[in-house]
Amino acid sequence: MLYYPDHRNYLEKIQNGFGLKHTTFSPAPEIQLDLWEASKEPRDKKPCVLLIHGNGQNASAHIQNILWMVDLHLRVFSFDYRGYGSSTESPSPENTVADAIKAIDHVTGLCGGSPISLIGQSLGGAVTLRALAEYPGKLPVKAVVIESSFLSYRRISVDVLSRMWLTWPFQWLGWLVMSDKWAPKTALERIPDLPILFFHGTADTIVPFRFGEELYEKVPVPRKKFIAVPTGRHTESFFVGGGRYRAETVRWLLDKPAESPDPPQTEAPPAPSKRTR
Repeated sequence: MLYYPDHRNYLEKIQNGFGLKHTTFSPAPEIQLDLWEASKEPRDKKPCVLLIHGNGQNASAHIQNILWMVDLHLRVFSFDYRGYGSSTESPSPENTVADAIKAIDHVTGLCGGSPISLIGQSLGGAVTLRALAEYPGKLPVKAVVIESSFLSYRRISVDVLSRMWLTWPFQWLGWLVMSDKWAPKTALERIPDLPILFFHGTADTIVPFRFGEELYEKVPVPRKKFIAVPTGRHTESFFVGGGRYRAETVRWLLDKPAESPDPPQTEAPPAPSKRTR
């Protein structure tokens, strides 16, 4: 119900003008996780961004959502949870959070110890927020972007089951099978004071718009902003309207947001996007 990994390399046919690198790291004994990196040379001293991806495909697909950042002199990364790509073992709510914490540490080390920025998309947004809440010690993160995400595993599972007449009578299974023990909902008070930018498409049918609004309202940080993306579908905020939200995203990731929090914001409708998942 929650995880749909695959093992395909989605970057095989992409020309390597992005400085793509594929490595692995070990968050625990006998566990290996995939790590994809893209950057133009020289790689050192560039601001670093780690993408924590959603529940389908794997990091080689999702890192393509942020390859445009390479031309803006950012060094971008995405890792695979256990069971995704060629990563070993199997995913779980607890393991995805543990893997994200280790990925933050590993990428921070690759970036010379300087604080990094995070992007959490869909499931990865929930994982990102919970990893921030669970992080031990001083957090090496300066800013966060959350896109198309949600607060509760139980509530999103019930919503998915309610969408088809065949599964509608079984909505109760979402409450029975899923747990919010490792969801953002049960650790809101421990999310650290970081600038967080939230995006959510108003036409998102995978994680409906109301889930993004709820998440923004509940995360108790003073420096936050919500951008509703008109006609935006799931995790396509960086692509609608010819990439009209990219400058705002980079400004936030570099920890240069507005001095005071903005109210929820709705931009003029962008041109229809042809991008699909």
